[in-house]
Amino acid sequence: MSYRERLYRKYHSISEHRNASSPLEEKRSKRVYAMIVKRFFPRNKSAKIIDLGCGSGGLVSYAHNDGYKAIEGVDGSEEEVRVALKRGRTNVSLNDITSYLRGCKDESVDLITSFDVIEHLDREELLNLSVEIFRVLKGRGYWVLHTVNAASPFSGDIRYGDLTHEQAFTFTSIKQLALYAGFGTVKIFESAVPAHGLLSLVRKVVWKVVVFFFTVAHAAETGNLSFRLVWTRNLYAVLSKTTKFDV
Repeated sequence: MSYRERLYRKYHSISEHRNASSPLEEKRSKRVYAMIVKRFFPRNKSAKIIDLGCGSGGLVSYAHNDGYKAIEGVDGSEEEVRVALKRGRTNVSLNDITSYLRGCKDESVDLITSFDVIEHLDREELLNLSVEIFRVLKGRGYWVLHTVNAASPFSGDIRYGDLTHEQAFTFTSIKQLALYAGFGTVKIFESAVPAHGLLSLVRKVVWKVVVFFFTVAHAAETGNLSFRLVWTRNLYAVLSKTTKFDV
């Protein structure tokens, strides 16, 4: 048995996911799911959506309850899927995510999501996955991912915070991945928890100040002043098959 098989067999128990069912974590997760659906999901609620590496199916369940009935999730961890089914999330299945996509028809899916997934893959696995994602997406389809931001000063805490992590990414490396697979456009966004009260609002303001100083420090070293840089530990990226999209 490989180290991956050994770790993924008990992944729900040994990862931070084990606390996901606590009332506080469930409340926090729902805020994040609400932001993801509002910001990144298509307006058409009949859209075909696949959540790769769906874990115990939290996002799938939230989106389904919000009206996205054609959403399904797939995960390679037997324990995670067992937890999902125990919670009544029947639109979640156990499979290797790339193998699952190989069973899908060309241009049959509107949106593919993969949150905290690609950092678990080595480069060959990731390239194979990206090609399959491109193949199964419709002409105006797109891939939304969330992953470790190697450009962040705090990325090491995430990159090395999980034994199953293989790599981290920057905008440049994600763009390379997109070009390899054939995607036409890439956009990246901060991964910030939505403001929901006074404390989180204060955090948001303080973070804006921190970002300003990071940006100035980056400009001092590189000579490149850009306020579009992303400094959060994780980032969101949207890869579109077309050269124009509205996300």
